[in-house]
Amino acid sequence: MNSKDQSIKLVVFDLAGTTVDFGSRAPVLAFTELFKRHKINLDEAEVRGPMGMNKKDHIREVITHGEGAAVWKKTHGAPADEEAVESLYREFIPLQKKVILEHSDFIPGALETARKLKERNIKIALTTGYSREMSQPLLQKMKESGFDYDISVCPDEVKEGRPAPWMILKAAMELNIYPFDSILNLGDTIADTQSGTNARVWSAGVTRTGNMLGNSLEDDKLTDAVTLKAQIRKAALKMQRNGADFTIESVKKIPLLIEKINLIMMG
Repeated sequence: MNSKDQSIKLVVFDLAGTTVDFGSRAPVLAFTELFKRHKINLDEAEVRGPMGMNKKDHIREVITHGEGAAVWKKTHGAPADEEAVESLYREFIPLQKKVILEHSDFIPGALETARKLKERNIKIALTTGYSREMSQPLLQKMKESGFDYDISVCPDEVKEGRPAPWMILKAAMELNIYPFDSILNLGDTIADTQSGTNARVWSAGVTRTGNMLGNSLEDDKLTDAVTLKAQIRKAALKMQRNGADFTIESVKKIPLLIEKINLIMMG
């Protein structure tokens, strides 16, 4: 491969917590309301645990593993089965659709980063744990607000959502982008970093603005610098242990990260 071709050609962005919705609040609010309706009261860390997955898979993971499974069995008298998962997911869809646009503000720097990538002829793909039904109003709003992406892929459009690689690979196939080391996958959850690893692309974890810290933009501004630094370091270490080649605090750092990766590939 010619050295001039050894560069990032596609960046795959996650949605909530990475590109929009600082702190990834919309899915947490919907999941918390859903579980409370069924007397499954869990702390936010438990609710957030499987974040990044297909939302149905997320529900399944919460009520069939760990504390959620124990609470479900105690409350309902038997372990959760697939019928319970399907029923909860049907109930979840309108809850998620209700709050998704209420938490759709761009994370600071997202629009500027997208513009910079386009100026360099780098393609942009969006992937998510939201289904197409849930995400389409948000995706339309993003497009209308100036976030110029080339393709979006939802988990209900592939065989399996994160941590499987299929959304990334579908985007690459549709945009005809290869080799895979010319692709950077970016997300704020462990499922995101693992999907990047499984796709054999560059995998970057976003530490500050999404699921790993779970702070709203207001909370982020109020957190003292020493505490925030410690939280970010802890998040970065966890993401690195789960497949992240790099970690960055937010989308603002993508252009610099791309320069770093390009230099690595050029030797």
